Amino acid sequence: MRAIAQVFFSDVLSKVIVGLTTIILIRRMTHTEFASYTVAFAVVALITQMIAGSFNRMYILMDERIDRTITVETYIAAQLWTCFGMVFITLPFGLLLTGLYVPSLILMVGFLLSEFAKTYYQEKCNFVRLSMVELARSGLFLASLCTIDLLLEEQLTAERTALLQGMIMIIITLTVFAGRIRLKKLIDYRNAPRLLRMILTGEHKYITGYFVLVAVLSNLTVLLLRMQDDDYQLALFASAFRYFSMMSLCLSAVHVVMLPAIRQTIDKNEIQQLFIRHRKMLPWFIVWVFLAALGSGWIIPLIDGGKYPESVGVFQVLAASLVFSFAFSPYINLLLIIRHYKFIFWLMVVGVSVTAIISTALIACAGAIGAACGFSIAMAGINYVVYKQARHCLCKAYDCFNNTQEHAAFQVPIINHQSVCLAKASQRHDR
Repeated sequence: MRAIAQVFFSDVLSKVIVGLTTIILIRRMTHTEFASYTVAFAVVALITQMIAGSFNRMYILMDERIDRTITVETYIAAQLWTCFGMVFITLPFGLLLTGLYVPSLILMVGFLLSEFAKTYYQEKCNFVRLSMVELARSGLFLASLCTIDLLLEEQLTAERTALLQGMIMIIITLTVFAGRIRLKKLIDYRNAPRLLRMILTGEHKYITGYFVLVAVLSNLTVLLLRMQDDDYQLALFASAFRYFSMMSLCLSAVHVVMLPAIRQTIDKNEIQQLFIRHRKMLPWFIVWVFLAALGSGWIIPLIDGGKYPESVGVFQVLAASLVFSFAFSPYINLLLIIRHYKFIFWLMVVGVSVTAIISTALIACAGAIGAACGFSIAMAGINYVVYKQARHCLCKAYDCFNNTQEHAAFQVPIINHQSVCLAKASQRHDR
């Protein structure tokens, strides 16, 4: 629990730094530049979430099942080649980014490398250094923006911002892996195709597809707004969504705690108690969301200097969706643990399709407010279906623990990973 708390508080501090960075970007960028940076960031986030979500999960959980010749260098090489492959495929859409294409590519590489650096320390159970990577990439970016803001009188541009952010993350990753990886293995790509086949075949193809669709859903609204060719509405939604993201920290904390708690529990009653304790927090969370939505009319204009007055309404709609997410989304952890990969994959297929249709219609009618409504409706629907399926499967799914063979098959990777963590932690303590 101490490690979980440590990661959570470092994430909170990092998000505070990101919040301060957002204030600088909103105040020092024009509508057009902020909208361009938002689109570039959304595209980069979309591709990196697709790639990193699958590879990093494989690196942590499937380590004991793969060939020992697949090393850290293999994971880095496979992710970079997958990144460049997706960039080549999406090259015709480069017009959406205009002069941001090269800075966006550097930003994408930076995100991929820094996310894997965090995963590298997570696999070793070195949560202190994991937190340092997260804080370094947000803290150095903020410090660099403040320095530029003081030295240069002109407003920030999207190109400079994306390039600066990407270079900072690349430098941090090079610092992490200095002396730990060998260039000869990094440029030997013979094992990368085998790693890709592992991720794209069997049951793993559904969880890979799920992470890809989660990334698409997270950034779909921004891309749909971009297609409307209205920079102000896009910047308006992006501004409100950043405040919404900062407010989502409580939900992230629940997922951080619930997933390992469920993984370490095989008794149905204990799992039910976890969800009962979670439901007891819901009334307090509703009060907090209500107060935040009520106070946003004063707080948001104070932060952005009144630059986006309509963002208050957009934020309030998004904040309402947090209540549904907090109530229902933690049940996705149960479906992941019992390996209902196929169900959650097809649920996301339907969810993304419906979201695209609803959001397109609402954006055409109401702009940023319509985008917020479409996003909120989609998230509420998906999370409610997850909740119903998890509740339906709770008793039946955990009957598998009465079967010794299935129970062993399920527990071996987890026990091995926990044992490695405890051993490494003990070694660090002895030193």
